[in-house]
Amino acid sequence: MEVYQISCRGESNTIKEAFTLAATYITHGEYNNMRDQLLEARVISTKSDCQKSIDRLLD
Repeated sequence: MEVYQISCRGESNTIKEAFTLAATYITHGEYNNMRDQLLEARVISTKSDCQKSIDRLLD
């Protein structure tokens, strides 16, 4: 079981919640749910550090 640390400094609570939920899905191996959450977060994320983290996980 892998756990991913996602850094989103300066992001809104909505972004942080989406990342937290996505990380929970990753931990439980629910890849499709995690991917949906990350895609949703990416749409509303404008911070470069968040963008890079999301893109890395989606690869």
